[in-house]
Amino acid sequence: MSIEKPNWGDRADRELYFKLFYSKQDKPLTDVEKEFCKTMYHLEEYACGLDG
Repeated sequence: MSIEKPNWGDRADRELYFKLFYSKQDKPLTDVEKEFCKTMYHLEEYACGLDG
């Protein structure tokens, strides 16, 4: 798992992304976690072919 270098192909990174992005969190995300989620979201769009 690498929160600094997100990798959509890494199962641990995808699990962390789903945990941070899709589940309700009691505490706000840190700036690093937000950037991780943004990058993984774009990688998810690319993987699904939704990037245009």
